[in-house]
Amino acid sequence: MEEFKKINRRISVNTKKIILFLLLSVISFTNQMTDNGFKVLEGYPKNYERDHMDGYGGKDYIINNKNPYKLLMYFKVYGGGNQYLNQSLQNSDDRNDVLKFFNIDSLDIHYSSDFIELKNGEKFLYGRIILDFNDLDVKLELYYIDSNNESKKKVFIKERNFNIFNLLDKINSDTTEGYYGIPPYGEKVTIITKDKIIYKRTLFLLGAEKEMYENFLELFKDEIPEEFFEKRNRYKD
Repeated sequence: MEEFKKINRRISVNTKKIILFLLLSVISFTNQMTDNGFKVLEGYPKNYERDHMDGYGGKDYIINNKNPYKLLMYFKVYGGGNQYLNQSLQNSDDRNDVLKFFNIDSLDIHYSSDFIELKNGEKFLYGRIILDFNDLDVKLELYYIDSNNESKKKVFIKERNFNIFNLLDKINSDTTEGYYGIPPYGEKVTIITKDKIIYKRTLFLLGAEKEMYENFLELFKDEIPEEFFEKRNRYKD
């Protein structure tokens, strides 16, 4: 009888160990799932009163990541109507899923999804700004579909007229990371620096992000189609 009690106690202890092991495994797996995902950024978008349309425009993302660019920036306004509804690059909340979309090929396809009709018969798709590590000038690439329905690219190079490095330092030093749902809005940018990926509707750009974008638009105001500015002003109103 005593031997039976000892065996029973050993079984009970082993059972507890197994249960504890399973619990720790579940906790570990859950933590891995959490670490692999994003957190929702509470209080974002900033300076914005949330309403029932939040989420219908997809998600904005802020990611801390080492990238091979000093600066690569895409910008676009949509043609109007509902074309920009839920025009997110990716609606996932998994960090790895989102990251794989932030390459030039995927971004080129994504930013080509809609256009602005120009008075000359061309269709403006998007702009891309590049600041190379070994180049002090800024390159602007504008992508179109011409009147013959052929793809077309115009390239402009200008000397910077503002302190971009100070703005880049501010952007790179911000360790905020996560995502938030947004309402539909017809203008967006992707900013990729050596340490950050920022995918936002321009309504929600903050601080150095907003200042840099507006400075670039001012620098290239004579090269960017006037219809772009007309359209973005309509979204602001």
